[in-house]
Amino acid sequence: MKHSDSFLFSKEHCLSAARQLVALVGLCLCCMGPVMGQPEVSFTKWSDVESSQQFRDLVTSLKNGGAFDDSRKNFISDVVLPQFANDNNFEILDDVRKRVRDRILMSISSSGPAFEEVSVYLRDALTAVARDSNRDIFERVNAVLFISEMTSPSRTPWAPALDSLASLAQDTTLGAAVRITALTGMSKHLSYASRLSAEELSAIYTSVVATLPTLLPPMEVATPEDPLASRPNTAEWLASRGLKMAAVAASASTPELQKLLVSVVNDESWSFDTRVRAAITLGKSITQDSQINPNDVMSSFRKLAIASLDNDRVEAKEKLEMDSLSSSAASIGFMGSMGGYDGGDDGGYDGGDDGGDDGGGYDDGMYDSGGFAGTPAEDGLSVDICRRAAWRLYSLGDAILPDSNRGGLVSLLKDGDRVKAQEFGQKLKDEGLIISEEPYGYSLLDSLDELDPDGIQARTAEALPPEAPKEPSSDPSDPNGKPTTDKPSDSPFDSPFD
Repeated sequence: MKHSDSFLFSKEHCLSAARQLVALVGLCLCCMGPVMGQPEVSFTKWSDVESSQQFRDLVTSLKNGGAFDDSRKNFISDVVLPQFANDNNFEILDDVRKRVRDRILMSISSSGPAFEEVSVYLRDALTAVARDSNRDIFERVNAVLFISEMTSPSRTPWAPALDSLASLAQDTTLGAAVRITALTGMSKHLSYASRLSAEELSAIYTSVVATLPTLLPPMEVATPEDPLASRPNTAEWLASRGLKMAAVAASASTPELQKLLVSVVNDESWSFDTRVRAAITLGKSITQDSQINPNDVMSSFRKLAIASLDNDRVEAKEKLEMDSLSSSAASIGFMGSMGGYDGGDDGGYDGGDDGGDDGGGYDDGMYDSGGFAGTPAEDGLSVDICRRAAWRLYSLGDAILPDSNRGGLVSLLKDGDRVKAQEFGQKLKDEGLIISEEPYGYSLLDSLDELDPDGIQARTAEALPPEAPKEPSSDPSDPNGKPTTDKPSDSPFDSPFD
């Protein structure tokens, strides 16, 4: 018998088998549909998730002490957490984070193991999201924000979140946005210091101190992989925030960190404010076990104070020169609109003899005030500059001679060196207070003279106006002299100079 004659291989049997196979596949797809396609199709926004039966079952189960099994974990990872990257939730992301935290975590009884188990799962899952460079930056930042906002049942920051935040803040391969968000979260933990146990506080201090070196990379060893190597504004922000936190956590400082702080004070690639913050943190962290040379550090503080004041002087002067040019251009435009008015007989008025009476001309007959003497209302920039200068000077002085009378550079010195340090620290603080009380250009300049008397002559020469050209000589032998007014004896014409 031929196989073609067999019913098994007949046309009718093959068609029947095909129909059965199609029906079976269709049935399988229908059964799998709710499992495979439902999250993408049904949950188009957060409100769809929160109102779903699956979410209500999750919350009810956890609230009643139910097991946090794989199905619950999968629902959170596949449906809940992706809502942080959902464009439909963009304008309510803060609320989405809050709702996830309150509905899932805060509804769980703190007495059971589920709270800790779910919290750890969320922390680890979101830490992985934050590290994933293939994900959208908004999703990564929101993941870190959620970790930062995780709280204990007592509504204080959840301590185990600190480990993840510190690891993210310390990772120089991550983008600045992720690191900034993580550091802000660490700062939130630090802000609850008064409500934390000694053990929790010690853990925060240790994390801060361990994180700080990663925020202060020296230029000469910075790698291309480190986004902060070129000192962008984000690097300055991270350094400043880290130093402010480290000043609070100074009791956990180490000799290695203190040496790093000294190097930052001396590193001109950092901004003046970052270097001053390093000095503040150093002053608060000093103990009798510190391994720094206090006299060398004192010299560094002096150089930093003088350099920052001189920079302020130049910055303010350049700004006001630009303002003056802008005002002159505006005046020319205004006069041109008045039909060719050119100022009349006073066109060459240059201030006359009013000297330094109103801040013009010269200051105390010594050197130009830089153009920023006057009332604060007349020059808002000079007020900002002066207030910033006051903070810098007082902060450097306090790092030497603390108001608290604890620590500071003076604590490492004895006898005559200690007296000199006390005098210099007090001088810095006094100059800062003077500038703060009188935020004028002359206050800043007076302080600069007080701290750097050797530089007065150079600053005076720089500020003096250009020397007026000398009157040309009438000596006929002088090739640069002016022609004589006497009529030449051999000329038949009258002299044009008569």
